[in-house]
Amino acid sequence: MPQTFLGGPGKTLLGEIARDQVTPAETKLGLVSLLRLGFAAGEGVSLTFPRVDRKNAESLAAALQPAPVA
Repeated sequence: MPQTFLGGPGKTLLGEIARDQVTPAETKLGLVSLLRLGFAAGEGVSLTFPRVDRKNAESLAAALQPAPVA
């Protein structure tokens, strides 16, 4: 999604990537939280979350962790 002027998500979806092609590359949780995601095609994206949205950053980081092998 594009970013709004104030940093929130825009209303249009620019594209989709299958979950199995996304891996967490880096997570920094702090005053401004940062999640770097890698894609199977070698590309990636960085997502930043303001302090007030830290819980969403934590939730997304937890959801992107690989499932434990049984």
